Amino acid sequence: MITGMEKSITTFKEDSYISETNIGKTEFYYNNIKIIAETEDYFIFVFDPSHAQIYDKNGITKGTIEEFKKFITQKTELEIQNI
Repeated sequence: MITGMEKSITTFKEDSYISETNIGKTEFYYNNIKIIAETEDYFIFVFDPSHAQIYDKNGITKGTIEEFKKFITQKTELEIQNI
């Protein structure tokens, strides 16, 4: 992992989401997510075999986990895989 990217603050919007790290801001689009997985503690967004993002459920500051799951499945049109 690149230094400065260990932590991020991510804001999920209607058409995209923005991840801000110590290095800068990056905008991502829901249609680029190929797989969504869920563990007891994390959500994982897979873009391709070498690029994924992990989001700690404890970091959700607005709404509930269930509300987020509904939101992200609607935006991506993907089913969340439990692992």
